Amino acid sequence: MNNQKEKAVIWGFTGTRWMKRKHVTMIGPGLSCADLDTLDEYDKQHGGRHAFLPLGINPNKHATINQMREIAETNVKHHINDFFHIDVYLYFKYSQDVIWMTREAGTNIYPACSFESERQRENAGISLNYYINENRVENKLYKVDQVRAIRLKDDKALQIVESLPILEASA
Repeated sequence: MNNQKEKAVIWGFTGTRWMKRKHVTMIGPGLSCADLDTLDEYDKQHGGRHAFLPLGINPNKHATINQMREIAETNVKHHINDFFHIDVYLYFKYSQDVIWMTREAGTNIYPACSFESERQRENAGISLNYYINENRVENKLYKVDQVRAIRLKDDKALQIVESLPILEASA
């Protein structure tokens, strides 16, 4: 297991453009509750909504992140911070290849390349099936890669998630 601290940049979206705020070392591992608290504090201090992005990524020049942001701002009525605080980070962690769901109250994001473990695949399948079986017209699925986000039918999203390889050998 890699315990090396992750370096990132906090960017804030002000309503018209992203502004670079600060280079940070995330508390981790991964996206910890303390890291999410940091983003909440930046939201309060600076206004707008904040996200962790990898070093060298300028979200103003990243069309896919802005397409996702526009979709989230249109589709998500409550808990839009799911997108900014969690999805932006995971989009890059998952190699910019994801299945993404917007809901009236939040978002969900799943890897579309591979899973780190059988448990991660099981959890993704349970979550995806749960939201699909709600049959809510507000729930919209997208296949997002490095180029664009395109709408996806429920069965296609399940097919992608269920067919992904697992990187870790089961113990």
